[in-house]
Amino acid sequence: MNLGMPLFKKKLNNDQKKVLQEKLRLAVDRPDTIYDLANIGINKIPEGVFSKCKVLQKQALLLQNNCLEDFKSGGDLNDLSCLLVLDISHNSFTSIPKSINHLTSLQKLDISHNKLKKLPDEIGALKELQVLNISNNQLAGLPATIKNFRKLDTLDISENRFLTNLPANLCYLKELKNFRFDQARITYPAKEITSHGIEEIIRWFKKLKGDEFMLDNDECDGCPPSKSPSFSGSSPIPEDQTKFEEAILERERQKEEKYKERLRLEQEIFDVQTENATLVLNAQKERAEFLTQIEKSEMEAQTALARQFDNENHERNKLLEQLYLEENHLDDTVNLVLQMSERAKHTDALLEELEQEQSRIDALVKITQEESEKLRKQEMIEAMSYVLNEMEQSRRKFDEYEAQKEASLKKSIKSTEKEDHTLQDVLHRKDREQQMLVQQIITEEEKQKSAFQLLQFQKDAKLIRIKKQVDLIEAELARLSLLEMQKRQEKNEQEMNTLAEMRIQTAVLLSQLIDEQEQREQRLKETVSQMEEKREDDAKDYWLIQFQRLLESKPQLLIDEENRLDVFVVDILLHAHAKEYLPHFARHRIDELKMRAITKEKLHEIGVKDGKIQADILAGVKSAVLMNDDFIKREATFVKPEKDATTPVSDLRENPIPPHGMPTASALPAMNVCGESECVVCMDRRPEVVFLTCGHVCTCSICCQPLNDCPICRQTIIQKCRLFAV
Repeated sequence: MNLGMPLFKKKLNNDQKKVLQEKLRLAVDRPDTIYDLANIGINKIPEGVFSKCKVLQKQALLLQNNCLEDFKSGGDLNDLSCLLVLDISHNSFTSIPKSINHLTSLQKLDISHNKLKKLPDEIGALKELQVLNISNNQLAGLPATIKNFRKLDTLDISENRFLTNLPANLCYLKELKNFRFDQARITYPAKEITSHGIEEIIRWFKKLKGDEFMLDNDECDGCPPSKSPSFSGSSPIPEDQTKFEEAILERERQKEEKYKERLRLEQEIFDVQTENATLVLNAQKERAEFLTQIEKSEMEAQTALARQFDNENHERNKLLEQLYLEENHLDDTVNLVLQMSERAKHTDALLEELEQEQSRIDALVKITQEESEKLRKQEMIEAMSYVLNEMEQSRRKFDEYEAQKEASLKKSIKSTEKEDHTLQDVLHRKDREQQMLVQQIITEEEKQKSAFQLLQFQKDAKLIRIKKQVDLIEAELARLSLLEMQKRQEKNEQEMNTLAEMRIQTAVLLSQLIDEQEQREQRLKETVSQMEEKREDDAKDYWLIQFQRLLESKPQLLIDEENRLDVFVVDILLHAHAKEYLPHFARHRIDELKMRAITKEKLHEIGVKDGKIQADILAGVKSAVLMNDDFIKREATFVKPEKDATTPVSDLRENPIPPHGMPTASALPAMNVCGESECVVCMDRRPEVVFLTCGHVCTCSICCQPLNDCPICRQTIIQKCRLFAV
């Protein structure tokens, strides 16, 4: 079991994303030849990695210890043709693509600890391979093309549980020295042979192949043919000796020609490799010079910064010396203050007397407050008792009145039973009596209120008297305190003035030092900001140089495909402000029919991932389709179709859509529309585009794309209409 790989696919966390971004940056910035994306946990190769390896001339690509399953997201394997080392171990690859044959310069390939079940035959194209590690997979066999690994030095096929037979083509690997396999699992050849190592295995397979090995070995090695070739049992033997010798000479001549042709090809390959090596050396030399210049500029900046830092330290030392002197001066001042405090100790006796006087006055104030509180309580008690007596008397009178009222009511009720006319008089009399009693009660309540007000007035007068006494005592205390302060001021005024002057001078000096410190900090911040801006400008210049190099290395095939891109597609992309995606559409060979059926998912697959641009492209396609359909309907209403001479509207709908903003002309016979028999530009194709407003039909659909003026009348072209002949 592969313990180094995660069991489940997970999204990259923030730390893994930071590690990935840092490794991508280092791979571009570092001058070495290694592109390292190992030990990150990614499940797909970042886009453009293969092309960056080609542009930056990397020789080693490290992808081990990740969760990769294929090479699709990385780009085209053809960009890795100069790669020397490829490590994809400890991943989840289930197959190797056939395009692996483009890695013709590869010397080390590590695909161990994956899930491979089969290796493609195209892997035999890696003739420069020296180290191959395919251990810990699910292989059941090796391809026959491994006999092309004539430079292979190390081969590891261990831990493949389905691999029980060794391939016979191992006998062609003459440089193989290190061979690891599971001897207990191999059943062919026998253990008596495999136990003696790779040399015995190769010798046994050579004997097994016999003449076939000799012939294949001579042809593959490119050695001159021997004068006495051997024939297999299936080769025809001539009966006549002369014919036999002629056949031998003819065969030797063919082998000589093949040998010379192989030598010529090898010389051409050697020349190409030499030229590539020279270019690589020149590029590395330029990169080294560029890095040397950068290091020199950085050293100069660091030297200037160090010089400025030394100056700042020198000034700081001066300030520290001044502060040290000021501290000594302050210590002398403190000692003087202490001496003055010792002189003032004889005034403590006077202060103690004042404190005793203050305590005596406090005692008098306390006694006065207690007496006033007692008097106030006594007066309150007397007033409350008086009010309670008055209330008791009024309650008694009211009870008597109620009793009399009840008695009179009883009498009146009895009398009213006999004489109704006297009832009213009694009621009136009772009402008058009741009103008189109410008036009497109100009068008594007013008297009680006036008595209570008088009591409050008396109470307030006492409080005023007490307050006056307290104010007199406080004034006396203030007078005594003022006398004390005056006595102290007379003795210590001169010393306090001296201390105040020294304190003011010290505060002024401290404020000056703080201002100078702030100014120096501000200058240092400005210097650091200038250095940061310079570093950012250098990084931008480096990025622009790399981007220009990438643009200059654009393949010619892609440029040709962009030039052959359909006018309809180009026009829609220009209207959608997506000119930068022209290489993507050219790479996927998008024509008019494919553009009509384009979807959001297809645009994302092509490489258009911006949602706004996707919407603009789809809207452009939709408007072009609607315009084409509307034009076809109008043509169908005005042009009457003839039998066997026109195309139905349904057939017209199957034709490619004209470019955006260019309506398609009706299906007319070619000779009736254009008098020319061939394009006036390429002189090869039939003219099939009409120029408006002049109306000339003189170019094909390809040659009309770059034209802005009519090649016949030189009028400005406003519209281009595509014609489809029947």
